[in-house]
Amino acid sequence: MEGYAEKKILGERLVCVDIVYTDRIERLMITGDFFIHPESCIMEMEKAMAGVPLSMNDMELRDIINNVTESHKAKLIGISAKSIVAAIREATAKKVS
Repeated sequence: MEGYAEKKILGERLVCVDIVYTDRIERLMITGDFFIHPESCIMEMEKAMAGVPLSMNDMELRDIINNVTESHKAKLIGISAKSIVAAIREATAKKVS
C-alpha cells in the first residue's frame, strides 16, 4: 500500500511523508518545510525506518529517528521526531489510490 500525509504540529514546520508499506515500512521519503544538518542525515533516517514494523509504538519509532540524529550529530530544525511519527501514522491510516 501507499500513503501520503502532510503534518504541521503547532509551533513546528510542515513535514510530508510519502510511504510504501505492508505491515512494515517498505520505503519512506520525508520532505517538507524544515531543515536538517547535515542534510544527508534525512536519507539515513529514511533507510533506518525501512523494514520497521508499523506495530511499533510511537515512542519506539521516535527512538529510531532520534538515534539516527544523535549518531550523525545532526540537528532537526523546525520539526521533531514526534511530528515525523505523526505524519507516518496519518499516511498509513489513509490509502492513496
